[in-house]
Amino acid sequence: MNRLVMIAVCGFLLSPMSLFAQVTRVEVDWEVRVREADYESFSPQISIIMANSRVLTGEFAEFRLNPDYEGIQGGMQIDTWLGTERLAESSHLPRPALSTNSERITFTTVATAETTQTKYSLEDVHCNSWGDVSDSEIAPCRTAGEGLIRFSMSLTLNESEVEYGHNRVDYVIAKEVRYYIGNALAKRDRTGYYIFKEGESYKGPVSPEEVIDSYIAF
Repeated sequence: MNRLVMIAVCGFLLSPMSLFAQVTRVEVDWEVRVREADYESFSPQISIIMANSRVLTGEFAEFRLNPDYEGIQGGMQIDTWLGTERLAESSHLPRPALSTNSERITFTTVATAETTQTKYSLEDVHCNSWGDVSDSEIAPCRTAGEGLIRFSMSLTLNESEVEYGHNRVDYVIAKEVRYYIGNALAKRDRTGYYIFKEGESYKGPVSPEEVIDSYIAF
């Protein structure tokens, strides 16, 4: 993500900075493979961060898979934060705690620029236990901030993590990242990035030669 790129959009040649000045939407496709779920302890629990910021001192969104806190249990949750203070804006997708071994969960986290806010939403949620989830079942959340010029995928990769039950997860991967200007796709990154890989502390790109299993094709 740090390499210099030049993107042709609508007939103009855009540098990375001018591209982000115009980006209105970022979509990140995720895939999680749970090796052994524990229904009783809500394990594992996974946290995905998105922010219109390069540091977590401003407002940002946290997407939680299989949460268990303050009466919120199972399914998926969107919380908004200002630094270490959790804000009132949140949304919960009610589903049972993960309980199936070798469970595969896929979902897309989305940041959309609005006039004076950034909207965060979940789309295309699917897992073997829950089946397909309608996008309308979990409401979006909003934070202050105009545009996505400060959006950092590096921050998402560095700050997202398996919070609980590391030994129960095979991997968490950001499979594809898409950047839009208006309704037009401006950039697509299919590198694939590990947030977590079983037995390793590695976070970073998936090797092009690596084949994880039959579910993933980069």
